[in-house]
Amino acid sequence: MLAELTSLVPDSDMDQLAFTAWLATTEPEAASALAAFLTRACP
Repeated sequence: MLAELTSLVPDSDMDQLAFTAWLATTEPEAASALAAFLTRACP
């Protein structure tokens, strides 16, 4: 998911990556849904 975020938003900062890492570890179902959404949102 972090790789997807950095490919979609190349200027992601450490706070955004830290939040994504936290989400992936604490709420795996939500993280999965977010990853699927981000993948579909990619132009």
